[in-house]
Amino acid sequence: MCAIVDSGAWNGMGEKKAAFLDGVAAKNPARRFGATEDIVEAALFVLTNRFTTGTVLHVDGGGRFA
Repeated sequence: MCAIVDSGAWNGMGEKKAAFLDGVAAKNPARRFGATEDIVEAALFVLTNRFTTGTVLHVDGGGRFA
């Protein structure tokens, strides 16, 4: 399962969007879908932490393990 972020990209789904995101949240170990704030926080961490180098940062609520 990949990370799904409610960034507005899913708005074209209309009434199906809520059911889709609820299904994503139910399968994700974090029990929610991502928010744009999650991506921003991760980017700020990487940009401000001087000891983080050569890291792949998975911002997916544990979705890789689902």
